[in-house]
Amino acid sequence: MRVRSVIAAVLAAGLVAAACTTPPATSTPSGSAAVDPATAFKGQTVKVAKINGTAVDDAAIGYWQKSMADKYGITVKFDFTSATDVSLRAVVSNADDMAVAMSLTDLVNLVKQSSTDVRLIAADTYASDYQLLGKSSIASVADLKGKTQGISAPGDASELVMHLCLNNQGFDYSSLKIVRIGGTSARVAALLAGQIDFGAAHIADASAAVAKSNGALKIISDCGKAVGNYPVTGMVTTGAWLKANPKLAQVMVDGYIDAMRWAAGNKDQFVTFAKTWVPDANPDTLAPAWDYFKSVGFWPLNGGIDLPSVETYVGYGAQLGVLTGKIPTTDRWVDETFVKNYLARNGSK
Repeated sequence: MRVRSVIAAVLAAGLVAAACTTPPATSTPSGSAAVDPATAFKGQTVKVAKINGTAVDDAAIGYWQKSMADKYGITVKFDFTSATDVSLRAVVSNADDMAVAMSLTDLVNLVKQSSTDVRLIAADTYASDYQLLGKSSIASVADLKGKTQGISAPGDASELVMHLCLNNQGFDYSSLKIVRIGGTSARVAALLAGQIDFGAAHIADASAAVAKSNGALKIISDCGKAVGNYPVTGMVTTGAWLKANPKLAQVMVDGYIDAMRWAAGNKDQFVTFAKTWVPDANPDTLAPAWDYFKSVGFWPLNGGIDLPSVETYVGYGAQLGVLTGKIPTTDRWVDETFVKNYLARNGSK
């Protein structure tokens, strides 16, 4: 059975809470009228955890960093981490103020396992660009049975998207051997070294890897298009930070959504910026990567955390066994306040 056909049953079973009509008490931004954002936060530094350095697929986050400095005088200082769970721990311990490109499944698991008050306040991707990259000897998805898949961390997007992708093509995911390898670059290296048979790779990285592999690798399936739209990753912080910095949080979300809209509407500028964001990227992959992002609705133009789409995402994780047991209700870990405030002032797209 396809995952989409059982999501309603998962939600009806009570694994995912319905939308909360009252926003969490921690969030009380008063909008832009109370302060002049161009001057109010000048000189402010916000420490942001982010996994695995820079990549073409997160160039909009790099543009967000630049625009926060240019427009508001805010320094976004990235703390590059080895995994999404490491990013979460940095936020919970107050080593960092927030995390971006953060997997929702990791966030839900953290909330489930502890009383930590962490909040998803915006999304940065609304579709996946993952390609199923594998050895050229693998003829098709059907031939993956018994093969070894490399992932970044259990339950994160590199596993969930592959699980959804293969499930939607009628493949039995339980027949695979799963090993924790690391991010896209680590998975590509493991593929070339023969340590794994396949794994998820972002579109630009997958295309570049195939071109450099002398025929050893190929794209077996376009999982971004097979899976469709849902909020893959987003911006996470703590309720305490939001309570202490509501106006700053609003400005950070404003710039975040603006960056996603910029990426979706400016191909040439995106390609030019991506060359500086990822200096070692194959320039021939950048324009085709943007075309792909645009075609799948990769960037969330409206903040990306409307509760039905978040609940669909969590329903996927629950149905596939990536999320188990009683799922925390969305009012514990989702805060729509800042996105709604932005949309009230700037309109939806």
